[in-house]
Amino acid sequence: MKILIVSDIHANWPALSAVVASEPYDRLICLGDLVDYGPHPRPCLEYIRQHADWVIRGNHDNALGFDVDCGCRGDFRELSVSTRAWHRTLVHEDDLAFLRNLPRTIWLFYATSHCTKRSRWMDTASTWDMRHRMMICLRI
Repeated sequence: MKILIVSDIHANWPALSAVVASEPYDRLICLGDLVDYGPHPRPCLEYIRQHADWVIRGNHDNALGFDVDCGCRGDFRELSVSTRAWHRTLVHEDDLAFLRNLPRTIWLFYATSHCTKRSRWMDTASTWDMRHRMMICLRI
């Protein structure tokens, strides 16, 4: 299974569309910051809304959705504030509701076996639990 993880899209539709077209994937995870800075918030929001399996709300998504400060660092602050004001004129209420309703945390569980039961390595390490588990918590 191929999992595509995208983050910090910042309304850059040409970049997002190039990435998703470059390689087929089975699952799409978006780690937030769909808006601010770039010129295409609506196509980015629409694509992620329709295709992402999991999405979390980034600080820029939170700022646009709730009309609050994003808390970005000083050298990006002016650009963030001005493009967010512009994005408010471009997005629809359903886009804002989508951003407001995104979770701030997702839990992903991944389990795999390192080798098969027929493996010689498994015979020599039978006391070790071969079922590796990985738990990921993504929190903004």
